[in-house]
Amino acid sequence: MAKQRFNRVALLAAIEATYGTDVEPTGALNAILTRNLEIRPLQGDELRRELDKGTFGNDPGTLLGQHTEITFEVEIAGAGTAGDLPAYDPLLRAAGHAQDGDDPTTPTEIYYDPIDDDVPSVTLYFYGDKTLHKVVGARGSVTMTLAKRQYGIFSFTFMGLIDDIAGGTIPTLDQSAFVKPIPFRATNVDFSLFGDTRPMHSLTINGGQTVSFYENSEEETLEQEDRESSWEATIEHPDLSTWDVYAAIRNDTIGALQMVLGTTAGNIVQVDAGEVQMLSPPSRSSENGVVALGLGGSIIASDTSAQPTGYRITVK
Repeated sequence: MAKQRFNRVALLAAIEATYGTDVEPTGALNAILTRNLEIRPLQGDELRRELDKGTFGNDPGTLLGQHTEITFEVEIAGAGTAGDLPAYDPLLRAAGHAQDGDDPTTPTEIYYDPIDDDVPSVTLYFYGDKTLHKVVGARGSVTMTLAKRQYGIFSFTFMGLIDDIAGGTIPTLDQSAFVKPIPFRATNVDFSLFGDTRPMHSLTINGGQTVSFYENSEEETLEQEDRESSWEATIEHPDLSTWDVYAAIRNDTIGALQMVLGTTAGNIVQVDAGEVQMLSPPSRSSENGVVALGLGGSIIASDTSAQPTGYRITVK
């Protein structure tokens, strides 16, 4: 019998018209270009019968809340043409974002704003060499990470209902819609924090979506139950006469954050957070002998904040 190889994997994803109904994604239309693709095929909570008996030992039980968890990374890049949907569009939408453009007829920018309700679901097909895991009703969370001399990545975690696990051969994959990313370099990245440009070494934006298994007598679903976004950045230690970062932390100061990756239309991704706060204790480190300062905290989302959704991802 031929052995199944661990590193022969593929992922297909497509938005569902009806929650939990398999839309049968194909390799030609719905292939995702991933990194570090992993699956936890069968997750759940163990329920023991806890019977009274005259001996020591385990009781039989049941695995409840059965679902699948899939994690992977996708490179941060544009769509190739300004105004087109990026190939990872269904993933951002099912990870709690609404998609919109600045002009319905000839859009030049595509926006993704976090949402609380009516999060779309996706059907995911995970191919592990000769095994196909069909997952429906999947919703997830996303984190953006950029670091110098690296490609930017979206890190996704999806939870979904188990539809079928059976034999299946990886189909021919068309991943041509995924644009080659540009690496983090001084010529490719702009970063500002609290209104001024800051020399930045790394940045993480955590969407903070919490997805959980929900059930009642009529249904089982995966629901986004909360969203608390946060950020972390490592910057070159500022001149305190120019920006007293420690005073800003101690005084609960709130300011804006912006990151722009890319300079050529069709391959630019921008993140704007209207109000961020520095709540994490700052940390000092060395970047080639230069003092770097680690900062982080919350991204504020409220009806009265500068950006009610907390942040916006723009692809242009």
